[in-house]
This record gives sequence, structure tokens and C-alpha cells, in this order.
Amino acid sequence: MTGNDIIDLQLAATESNWRRKGYLEKVFTPAEQELITAATDPDVMVWLLWSGKEAAYKIFNRVSRQRIYAPQKWEVMPLVWQKDQISGSIKGAGASYAFSSKLTAEYIHTVAVVSGINPAVLPVRIMEAAADDACLRHTGFMNHQESLRKEEGLPVVMNRAGHSCIASISHHGRYWSVVRMQQHQGAVSIKSFMAVTSPGFSGSAGRP
Repeated sequence: MTGNDIIDLQLAATESNWRRKGYLEKVFTPAEQELITAATDPDVMVWLLWSGKEAAYKIFNRVSRQRIYAPQKWEVMPLVWQKDQISGSIKGAGASYAFSSKLTAEYIHTVAVVSGINPAVLPVRIMEAAADDACLRHTGFMNHQESLRKEEGLPVVMNRAGHSCIASISHHGRYWSVVRMQQHQGAVSIKSFMAVTSPGFSGSAGRP
């Protein structure tokens, strides 16, 4: 199982005021609030933690089929910082996930997976494109026999034989991302694609 979340930091800075009274207490655990207070860049820490909660919720929603979202019940603990890569754990609702985040000046992209699977993704190609099947095939994210579809309202990559693999989609501002799980010779890996979306693209992503 995997979930991903992309945050356009430019848009987040203008559409959300996390400093408003009571917001941190409503969304983040006491331990997470300490991380935000102590951070060199509190804004980045807020959105890093938020993206972890979003990615974890997508896994939980797929497994449980429950749409109850209570962000404070998920605790994101960044453990390792290596330049622009952050990894750690997310715990909540009786589950534990591993995550890996890519941090740039423009966006934060987080991938969460069930424990036991490496959340690190294969190299990501970023391009300006429409977010559609043709683009995903052109970049090698899917082959010519695959398409991005939904099963019971949840994204999957499906081949012509009707076999599917789990996928996760996220869109925020200028960025659109999709990740999928794939298995080869018994090893499970995460494949990811990100696009700078064309003007007028319609997508959805939860933001406070």
C-alpha cells in the first residue's frame, strides 16, 4: 500500500494561515508542535508534517474504506534529514507507515508506505505536461497496455487483461504527482511521476 501528497509551497504560503489561533493544536500532536516551534523554518516543517498526514490518510482510506479524517490522530516523526530528503515514520489509527519526502524551494513531495517496504522512490522525471495517460506512457511511468483508472473510487494502474496495481494521486497548485507500487523478482519498489500541470488543470488535494 502507498499514498503520496504534493504541496506547492508558493500556493500554500498564500492560501493557508497556519498561525491563526488554535490551528496547530487542532491539527498537530504536542510532539509535532514542538518540532514546528524549534524548526529553523516553521513553514516548511508545518507542510512537511501535513504532507505526511495526507499520505498516511490515503493508505488508511484504501485499507479501511473509511473517509474519517482526523489529522491530529496521525503523528509524523522525521528521523533522518539528508539535504533535500527526509525520512521517518507515521503512526496512528493502530497503523505504522514509513515515509520519504523530497523537499525543494518550490514543493514538498511525500510518499508513505506500509512498514517493511522502502518508501524511497525511483528517480522522478518532472516536466510541464497535461496529466493524462499519454503523458504517463511517454515518460515510462506506464507501458502502452496500461492506463490510470479508478476502482471503487480509488486510483489504480490497470492493464488490458484487467489486472491492476495500487496507485496514489495528488494535485496542489502547479504540481501533479502519481505513484505506483510495482514488484519485480520478489522486490517491491515505488515508481513516481510528477508534472508541472498545464493551465486550467483540475485536480483535488486537501489543505487546511
